[in-house]
Amino acid sequence: MGRILTREEALGWTREHGQRINAGDAAEILWESPYSSAYQCWARKLGFIPKKEQTKEMLAGNMTEPAIFAWYESIKKVSGGRSQTWCAYSEAEFIQAKADYWLTFSDKSIVPLLAEFKSPQRDDSKDHLLPKEQRVVPYHYWLQCQHTLACFDIQWMEFVSWRGPDDYVILPVQFDQDFWSLTMLPAYMEFYERLESKKWGKPTGNEDMTGNEEWAMECRRYYEAKAYAQQYSEQADRAHAAICRMADATGKKAMIGGGVKALWVEWKPTFEVTIKAETAEARDKIVEACKPLEGKGGVKDIKPGGRQGNLSLRISRSE
Repeated sequence: MGRILTREEALGWTREHGQRINAGDAAEILWESPYSSAYQCWARKLGFIPKKEQTKEMLAGNMTEPAIFAWYESIKKVSGGRSQTWCAYSEAEFIQAKADYWLTFSDKSIVPLLAEFKSPQRDDSKDHLLPKEQRVVPYHYWLQCQHTLACFDIQWMEFVSWRGPDDYVILPVQFDQDFWSLTMLPAYMEFYERLESKKWGKPTGNEDMTGNEEWAMECRRYYEAKAYAQQYSEQADRAHAAICRMADATGKKAMIGGGVKALWVEWKPTFEVTIKAETAEARDKIVEACKPLEGKGGVKDIKPGGRQGNLSLRISRSE
């Protein structure tokens, strides 16, 4: 088993030992995150781009975790579990995981209880509906669970998606040793080398992938899936339009039926001005010059913005 870290070790790890790889980094490092990439994760850890800001959903999740913890122990009929327990992977301690729930038993024949808690704020959240309706853990969360299982060195854990005592799902997640050994761990080791060297090589030149069967298979899978996605997206668009027409005909604000609640929401208009700058310094000077306008004549707030640099892969058809 990996080494359980004290709170002081966990909080001071980066300061004392350098960067670590957490479960939340898994999807980014494997290029599986819809929101970020391995390159952005690397740049963020080294301070080349700002850290992610805490969203309202993240803050809400932190507030509800104690309630989920108490509820989880009550339905599992156990007590004495630990929350926020850090564990380092036995073969590479820079790989670490934080368990939302961890409980070991004096009887060593009983498998420890390990759990990951998620508390989506919306009842139509895809990350809640998928496990609730299809009994499948969303893939980016499945990757987090694989990371955590590897660090704690056990074969099973539970994924909990919780919106309340009457709206939850608990799914078992099994450790996939082959996926960890052949895919996740090698990607982590390469990523950590890039962190240590503080270098991310700039792509150059061309590579003929014609004879690579794995490349060809994944390319076929990619375009077949996109074709299916487009087909079903168009069907969803037609159904959405039909629902809108029927809802409009009722003249009512809310409609309920067929397992669906439809609600008209009126958004207030907003008006924006975009000024592009070539550098961060130029942007900051513009913001500073415009600050006197804030709060006057209907001006709400003036704040810096922009898109951070990124390394992304564009995929398109070739002859």
